[in-house]
Amino acid sequence: MPGASSLKYPRRDREPELLELDPELVKIADRYFGLNSDDRRLRIFAQDARVYLNLTPTQYDIVYLDTFASAAIVPHYLTTRETAQLVYHAMSDNGVALMNVMSAVYGPRGRFLRAELATYRSVFPRVEVFKLNDDPESIGNVIIVAFKNPAEPRWTSDDPEITARLSRRWSRPIPTDVPILTDDFAPVEVYMMRWFF
Repeated sequence: MPGASSLKYPRRDREPELLELDPELVKIADRYFGLNSDDRRLRIFAQDARVYLNLTPTQYDIVYLDTFASAAIVPHYLTTRETAQLVYHAMSDNGVALMNVMSAVYGPRGRFLRAELATYRSVFPRVEVFKLNDDPESIGNVIIVAFKNPAEPRWTSDDPEITARLSRRWSRPIPTDVPILTDDFAPVEVYMMRWFF
């Protein structure tokens, strides 16, 4: 179900873990998208991501959050500083968190992205943005990448496909005009309603 799924890659000696709130969606993924949930190399949990993060002692190298599918379904409690802190503490020393956000960068339609960016920058020492289209005021996929290690990553690759993806890194300034999101203050729906105006 959009709003509560994430894929986590634990350290290399463990299987990847998939969290999905709605077990019916796992069945749909099996049937139509070739998931093969019986594969022992993947551990699937029908559980809310935040609940899982509160309980897991595991340290992950990669945490991928793809829970913000549309303006209609944004679980505000997964957008907050408290959740970012849980993600941070569930990561290995060189861990990376990737978050897929539908947003613009600038203007009223970019307020949600700017709030998430401010939120993750309040927790992680290095946060980068990758926009998959060039128009800063159009809504599209934006990937927020949060690094637990503050060291400058290598932004080059011998693989042309990876180089093309790395070239989408947003290098222009992004305004810091929106406050961080917290469990006590997360007006996500208000920000997302700007999509329609």
